[in-house]
Amino acid sequence: MITIAEIRNEPVLEIFEAPHNLSVADYARLAGKSRRWITYEIQAGNLLSIHMGHRGQRVPDWQLDPLKRRLVQSVLKQLPRGIDTWDIYHALLRSYEALGTRPAIEAVNPTNLHLAARLVAAQCMQASEPVVTTEFPEQVRQSVQRLVREAVAADVAEATPGD
Repeated sequence: MITIAEIRNEPVLEIFEAPHNLSVADYARLAGKSRRWITYEIQAGNLLSIHMGHRGQRVPDWQLDPLKRRLVQSVLKQLPRGIDTWDIYHALLRSYEALGTRPAIEAVNPTNLHLAARLVAAQCMQASEPVVTTEFPEQVRQSVQRLVREAVAADVAEATPGD
């Protein structure tokens, strides 16, 4: 199984410029819509696009398929706006055991649409969670405990009347 970190090590430019990732103008032409409308759809969170600095943005062509577009829209609606679109893109292309070890974007069908969307959304949320370590060095733990004891003692001393 490939992790998001491993995927991120792939040449991003190569992925960005892959033939299935279209410029907004090309996607608009194939969809029979104006470029302005496609830009609106992206901003409204109805269409996935990936960004790469001054190179602009690309729209995966698999969203031209109505069912795959419904999958993408369902995923986008389940996620907070701040999720990196690259994480969503990679999660859609990741294989899932529940989908027969196939990528969600390839395995989606009318009967598993909701399952595929939940799997992708869960993967995106997991990828966006910051890594938190719960173990602190013993010296740090002791220093914090000492500071807390001193603060409590100072509060008790201030609260004791008649001194």
